[in-house]
Amino acid sequence: MVDEKNEGQRRVYVLPTELHNRLVLFQNEKGIASEAEAVRKLLDGALKARDTADDILRRVKNYLAETSETRDAARDLLVGHPLITKLEFNGDVIVVGIKGRSDFQVHPDGTIFTTEGFGSEWSVYDLDIPF
Repeated sequence: MVDEKNEGQRRVYVLPTELHNRLVLFQNEKGIASEAEAVRKLLDGALKARDTADDILRRVKNYLAETSETRDAARDLLVGHPLITKLEFNGDVIVVGIKGRSDFQVHPDGTIFTTEGFGSEWSVYDLDIPF
């Protein structure tokens, strides 16, 4: 669903008949009110499936640059994401488990910590280091 922060963009695509039929079947099976909403759900799921841990963490960090509400960031970006394996709240800090990676702590100011490569000690995780 489009929120008030992002009014969305109108796009027109031509679909092969067979693909459109599959879309309508998906829409009806899931009880989705409109084809447009069915397309949004399918696209969102497909794009989430190709996310990396850094993609997810960068999205959360950018979200927190606008507001320091970690619970809102978790609700809007992490809950239901297919790569999220763990989601805990310690006050305003989120502990996030991402499939195939160590846990990450996300603080309201957007600072991210991890134990990855450091045993059990939490260290700052820099999204800008290319490795």
